[in-house]
Amino acid sequence: MQDSPRKILENYKQIIIDALADSLEKNDRIAQGLLVQSISINIRSFATNMVMEISMADYWKYVDGGRRKGAKMPPINAMLKHIANRGINYKGIQNSYRNKKGQLVKRKKPLAKEKALRTLAYLIGRSISKKGIKPTNFVDEAFDNNILDNMSRDLSTALGREILIDFNLE
Repeated sequence: MQDSPRKILENYKQIIIDALADSLEKNDRIAQGLLVQSISINIRSFATNMVMEISMADYWKYVDGGRRKGAKMPPINAMLKHIANRGINYKGIQNSYRNKKGQLVKRKKPLAKEKALRTLAYLIGRSISKKGIKPTNFVDEAFDNNILDNMSRDLSTALGREILIDFNLE
């Protein structure tokens, strides 16, 4: 007996989540795994349609599409979260700095931890603004291994008719 379309979509939920997680890992974009943990898939039924909604943390767009050079500087609070998630060491900024000649100078009095973290967040944000972030295209990469073709084939077999899958990233 054939599976129902809902059961087929339920079976593909974990396949899609695993493919996205593998793609993030392959692109070295897993710090604490918060983006991977945020991936969820909801299947909703309407009168004649079934919709599979994939959602994840809002910043997935920056991980997937990158950030172009000259873009607006990211908010300091976002950079502070990034520093905390990545476990970036702020001690170097706390104890030394580079003067106008580019020489490393030891501070007479170390910066307070909060000031050092905010300085580091500002510097990372400025670098992102100037240099941009290289896109990973992890979403396209995850679906590149014929997941959509296989899902379409399985659904077509179950329903006995041609299936159109609309993939909309917003």
